[in-house]
Amino acid sequence: MYDGLPFVVATIANTSLSLGYLRTTQGHLIRLIQGLILFFSFLFFSFLFFSFHSFPFLVFFLI
Repeated sequence: MYDGLPFVVATIANTSLSLGYLRTTQGHLIRLIQGLILFFSFLFFSFLFFSFHSFPFLVFFLI
C-alpha cells in the first residue's frame, strides 16, 4: 500500500517545481509561494489519508 506514495510525492513535487520555475521566470513570485503552500498542504492531507488507510479515497480525490 505504501509503495506508491514516494512516486506520487515525487510526481507532484516535480510538477509543482516546474510550474513554479516557469511562473518565477515570468516575475510572479507570489504564484510560486502559493504553489509551495498548496504542495505542502497536499503532503499533509496525503499523510492523513495514508495514515487512515483510505488509499482508494486518495485516488478518487486526485481524479
